[in-house]
Amino acid sequence: MSTDGLTVVRAPEGLRAAAQAVENGHSVAGVAAMSRDDTGDVLREVCPDAVGALASVSNALFDDGLALLREVPTDSDVLLALMCHFVGGLVAATERPVRYIDHVTPSDATDPRQRPHSQRRTALMPHTDQSARGEPPHYLVLACVANDAETGGESVLVRIEPIAQWLAASDPRSYDLLQEPEFPIFNVPKRDFAITAPLLTVEERDRTGRRHALRFRDEAVRAGMREMNRPSDAHVAAFERLSSEIHDERWWLVHRLVPGEVVFLDNRRVLHGRKAILGERHRDLKRLNGRCWPGVGF
Repeated sequence: MSTDGLTVVRAPEGLRAAAQAVENGHSVAGVAAMSRDDTGDVLREVCPDAVGALASVSNALFDDGLALLREVPTDSDVLLALMCHFVGGLVAATERPVRYIDHVTPSDATDPRQRPHSQRRTALMPHTDQSARGEPPHYLVLACVANDAETGGESVLVRIEPIAQWLAASDPRSYDLLQEPEFPIFNVPKRDFAITAPLLTVEERDRTGRRHALRFRDEAVRAGMREMNRPSDAHVAAFERLSSEIHDERWWLVHRLVPGEVVFLDNRRVLHGRKAILGERHRDLKRLNGRCWPGVGF
């Protein structure tokens, strides 16, 4: 099933009961310490059909980089962790204290300049999650707990492959320069040096041949060029060309998440962002990150 360009998978019946069962017997940290086989065994015990649904999610991630799972009890942290861990091993959102699930709940309660961009009500431009890490998470999960924002707050998703192919055909010089490790990516939240890396890479895949991946956060690259070092004028021009395309809404897939929906995206092949949240309405998402299981990745 497909809607708005997203592959949609319906969660199986019995998932609410499964949520109660795993909450009683497991913790998020305990799930994160499991192997993939152990995760599958728990899922088969509490809701056998969940394994098939999540296999469909994994296939959609491999083929298209995106999948939407519906009718999920998103209030259950342990169930979310269990499902995500089956798709790919969980990556901690913070190390001290260790936390695997972040709440993304934009608010104007405090000075917005003191809050991460994801926690503000302003628009969040499409980006790679944790772009300044040596290896950003392989996948990202956004689970909608509440969303009564009648205006704004829609998720913005941008597939990399058509943009990369368009650049290769229309501007091969920029396409080549973007693959060179000349772009300083500043760690904006920590306000310090992060990494110098290529923005665009070409991956070799067994089933689909070559395809593209991207590491991109506009303000992090601009801060890197300002605070760290500025690459050549040609590299800057290539970055600006890429940035202008990513900001062009003709590439955007826009979807308003509703409670119970969980979007899985390949963090290397799909950028994510958000339109501005208008008025005083409420929007609450849970965010999880993970990495591909060795030999199983999507």
